[in-house]
Amino acid sequence: MKDCHVRTIHIHLIKKRNYLPNIKNKNNETALDISLNNNYLGCAFKILQDKRFNSISMLSFKQLLQVTLNNKLYGKYSKITNLKIIVENFEKKELDLEIKKYVSFLSENMDAIKQDIMIGKVSLISQILK
Repeated sequence: MKDCHVRTIHIHLIKKRNYLPNIKNKNNETALDISLNNNYLGCAFKILQDKRFNSISMLSFKQLLQVTLNNKLYGKYSKITNLKIIVENFEKKELDLEIKKYVSFLSENMDAIKQDIMIGKVSLISQILK
């Protein structure tokens, strides 16, 4: 059932110009939340890249980082690439000031974060996740 929701989200993002990716369902979940809850990073990144996406809660932001870094399906280089996608997309958006602060932290410390990921640690990012 949830897989069907994720496919529907992806179809709406591609084909429907009036689809609002920030709208919440009756469970108070956005399309991004549903994608992250189901470990569908590809769909999550499509949502992030969509110009209509302009809102994320701190809880969803932290979940995005956790799913990206703790995903067993991705290797070290993919995790680094995915983290860069997150930072690049959030730097272009007008989001909550607190989220912007964390995105700046990630951007400014990207080299150290890459080194951590390469040796299997996420100590810098764990500061955000706390």
